[in-house]
Parts: sequence; structure tokens; C-alpha cells
Amino acid sequence: MGDDRARQVFLVTVLSIVAAALVMAVWFRGTFLLPEPSTWVQGRLIASTYDPPETVVELFQNQGDGQIFAHEAQDPFLRHPEAIRLGRSEQAYRLQRPLYGWLGWIVSAGQPGAVAWALLWLTILSVGALGFVCALDCADFGRSPLLGLLVLLAPGVTAELWRCGPEALGCALAVGGFLLWRRAGRATWPAVACLAVACLARETFVLFPLTLAALEWWPSHARERAFGLATAMRSRFLLAIVPYVAWVVVVHSVVGAWPRGTVQGRLSVVPFGGLVGVLGRMGDAELLTLVVVLVPAVLALMRPGGDPALRVLVAMHLVLAASCGMPVWESWAAFGRVLLPLSVVSVLALVAPREAHASEVSYPTMGRCSDRRPGPSPTLPAPISSRMPTAG
Repeated sequence: MGDDRARQVFLVTVLSIVAAALVMAVWFRGTFLLPEPSTWVQGRLIASTYDPPETVVELFQNQGDGQIFAHEAQDPFLRHPEAIRLGRSEQAYRLQRPLYGWLGWIVSAGQPGAVAWALLWLTILSVGALGFVCALDCADFGRSPLLGLLVLLAPGVTAELWRCGPEALGCALAVGGFLLWRRAGRATWPAVACLAVACLARETFVLFPLTLAALEWWPSHARERAFGLATAMRSRFLLAIVPYVAWVVVVHSVVGAWPRGTVQGRLSVVPFGGLVGVLGRMGDAELLTLVVVLVPAVLALMRPGGDPALRVLVAMHLVLAASCGMPVWESWAAFGRVLLPLSVVSVLALVAPREAHASEVSYPTMGRCSDRRPGPSPTLPAPISSRMPTAG
């Protein structure tokens, strides 16, 4: 990457951090007063960490799942899971995403009073990291790294900055792992490590290693199919799911429940059944977010050419969207955060050039289990007639 592109990547990173800080400042600018202690109804929050809040930044964390990660940052070793209310099933559901809490504990140096600010700055820097890896991806496609700023328009980024959660960081790690895979042409350990950490941010990020494992397994020729199937389960990307599964087992051993949650209908058996169920009562913000999230995804699938792996990732995350239930679709912030990976991969798929870029990027050979290159094809004699069909 040339000096000009490197400077543009740096510029995208800085602008992403500044924009994230400004978006977050909008919330604080509109918040002047804390709730009166006499009118605050304790017990309405999911976690008791900031119930009631004593500072504006604690009130900010209480707007969404920030309260959960604040609890995890103050209790990284699961000594007090009862601080998360609504029972063991809800505790297991919330505690299955440990990465943000662990990082909050590290950044705050284990000081409970510094956790709320640590999570706030961690969220801002996560958006900067997301802009950084997307700019690198655009540069790899031969596009301007400045196009990486487009991901900041995703509604999930705004929801993240007003709710404080791990989705932006998880997206940065997942896209980073994808970038390392594409550059190396195979599943390298750094790529696996990035995806493994992303899965600890949120369980839905397992779609990335599963998709990349499937892309490596799917054979390029029918005669290689049996050979590809034999090597499918040896894909390194499947190892990226192991830390998440191990952590869920640890949480189960402590809490005594699996991560099912207490909110009914989070998943829909009927594709997009949850969306259809709430479509008639969606507000303007929800309808606008729906358009901004789904339209680029559909365009990325319909667009000819482009990056095939990104198209598959878009399709897999559309399947995730189709399985979301009514509680997810009721709030723009809820489905905007859940579908932030869909927004990111859709933007990257639209930015990718129409023509194949195999000369610049080496993709893994489908169904191959070794790095041996095939020998040169034998030279065929020239056709006798110009009317003979050409290969491909």
C-alpha cells in the first residue's frame, strides 16, 4: 500500500473516532438532569449495577446493554451473577458475551468507579477500529480508503454509540479476520484468532468463521467433492468457535442454565415472520433503518461481479435477519445493532470492483487441504477451426 493510501487509512481512522465522539456527545448534550431518586423505580433495569445511576455517564450506560457490560467489567470472574435480574436463563444469555466486560475491566484497571467511562471510550475507539479495517479492505480492492467512512452511516453504529455495546468491535475483528484470510489465501492463525475474539463479543459473529470454513470446504470441481468433505471438519476456522463454546459451558457451570433468555420470540421460524408481525406499527425511525439496512444488502446480492466471498457473507447475514423475531424488529436500535455486520459486509460488497481481482488477492482453493500448487497444464494444440468452442 502506497504512502497516499496509508495516509488515507489513517485519516479514516481519525475521522471515525472524531465522528463517534460527536455522535455520543449529542446524547450527552440532550441530557441535563438525572432522574430524581424519589421517583426512580428500582428494579426496572436488567442489571443492578447502576440502579439508580449516580452520574450522567452511569445513566448513559443504563440506556441499553451497557449496564450488562458494566456489571461484567466489575465482576469478570462471575462471582455475582445474581446482579443480572430476571433469573438464571437471562443471566446465562447476557453473560455469554464476555469480551466487552473483560476489556472494560482491563481498561478501568479493575476500578469500579472508572468502568462507565472506560466502556464509553472503548466504544468510541471500536468505531475507529471498524473504520480502519474497512479502509484497509477498500484499499485492497483498489478503491479509495476514504470509502471506508461509508460504514459510519450504518444505523447500527449510531445505536452502538447511544447504547454502548460490543458490535462495532466485533465487526472490526471479524472483518479483520476476513481481510487476513483473503490476503494470505488460506486460514492463517492470526485470522482465526481475530474471529475467535469476535465470537466472544457476540454469539452472532460465529457466522463469519462458519461461512469462511464453508468457502474453504466447497470444492471447485465436482470430482473433488469427496476430498473436500473429508477435509471440511479440519478447517482452522472451526477452531474460532471453540473459545465461545467453552465460555458458554463455564457460564452454565456457574449459573446453572443455558443462554436462552427470558424474552420470548427472539427467533422466528418463519423467514421474516417477526418483521411482518411488527411492520404495521413501526415508527419512522424503524422504517428508515429498515431501508438503510436491507436495501444495500439486496443490491449487494443482485450486483453482478464483485467479491464472491462478501456476497456469501451478505447472504448468511440476511438469513440471520430472516430469523429475527418480533422483539428484535420492534426497535431500530435493537435490529440495527444485531444487523450491523450485515450493513458492513453489504457496504464492502458494493465497494468491491465488478471485475474479479484474482491478480491482486489470492483466494483459498476450494476443497484443498495442502498448499501445493498444481503443475502447469499441458499445452493443447491449436484448434483446426475457429468455430470450435472455447473453454469456460
